[in-house]
Order: sequence, then structure tokens, then C-alpha cells
Amino acid sequence: MRLVIVEDDTAISTLLADVLTQRGDAIVGTAKSVASGMTLVESTPCDCAIIDIDLLDAQALPLIEHLEARRIPCVPITGLLLTDIDSPKLRAMPLLLKPFDCHALVDAIDRACGMPSSLT
Repeated sequence: MRLVIVEDDTAISTLLADVLTQRGDAIVGTAKSVASGMTLVESTPCDCAIIDIDLLDAQALPLIEHLEARRIPCVPITGLLLTDIDSPKLRAMPLLLKPFDCHALVDAIDRACGMPSSLT
């Protein structure tokens, strides 16, 4: 699967990329902000995006909505408390809360892409 990672913490982005390439996915691009994430998904074909909702320049709702409009599934991740998330729409999404384990990440990607759960 071709994946994009939008995460402003380099250590977390690297860890995500390592885990996902070990399972056979291709990381086709990474970004650290909503603006660079928008540019990336416009220029790079992908099957799914993993997006930290609290990025350097803003919370990621515009990027997530852009992906939804293009029918690209995404897995929103966050280390924020729900009360610290500005958007009611973001709070209502199925968020993967940090810290999470590798199995939960893989399962969230599979579910977002309409594949059977890898945890069953």
C-alpha cells in the first residue's frame, strides 16, 4: 500500500515509517504541516494517509477534508486530549490515540481502507 505520513514529530514519523515498511507498505512521502501535507497529497498518489491532527501550523481538519473529497482514506492520530481538539468534527472521528501499539496502527489503516481487521 502507498502511504503518506503527516506528522510534525520526526521521531514518531520515522517510527511509523519503519513499522509500515516492515509490513510491506511503501511510504511515498512525509510532511510536517497542513500546508506541506496538502502539497504532498496533490503531487503524490497514495492509498491512505496517517495524519497527526495537531501539526506545526494548525490542526489538520482542512487536510483531512481535502483527503475525504478525493476519497483517500486517512487515519487521524493524536496525543491531545479530546477537550484540546478545536473541531467537533475531529473530536467525532475515530482517532488513534498516542501512544498506540503497532498492531493498533496496522488495524486502523486496514479498517480505513476497507480491508479485514488484521487483529482477528
